[in-house]
Amino acid sequence: MDIVGAVAVVTGGGSGLGAGTARVLHAAGARVAVLDLSLERAQAVAAELDGLALACDVADEASARQALETRFRDLERDSQVDDELEALKRRMSQSDQSGG
Repeated sequence: MDIVGAVAVVTGGGSGLGAGTARVLHAAGARVAVLDLSLERAQAVAAELDGLALACDVADEASARQALETRFRDLERDSQVDDELEALKRRMSQSDQSGG
C-alpha cells in the first residue's frame, strides 16, 4: 500500500506500540498526528516525526471529536482530507441522531 503523503492518526502514540506505529507510518511516508492522554509524550514522538501532537482521550467523545477536527484543520488540507472531514462529520451526526 502506498501511503506517501497520507495523513495518519495514531492514538496512544506517545509511547509503546502507538509510538512504534507512528514511526513506521512516518518512515513509509505518511504525515502523522500523534494522539495521547499525555500531551508531553505525544509532543516528544511528534517532534521526531515532524508531526502533530494532540492531547486526546479517545474514550471521551468530545475529546476525540476536538482532536480529529484539529487534525484536519492543522495538517495540510487537500481534497482527500476535506472529503474525510465531511465523512467524519456525517458519521458523527448520524451517531448523534441515533443516540449512540
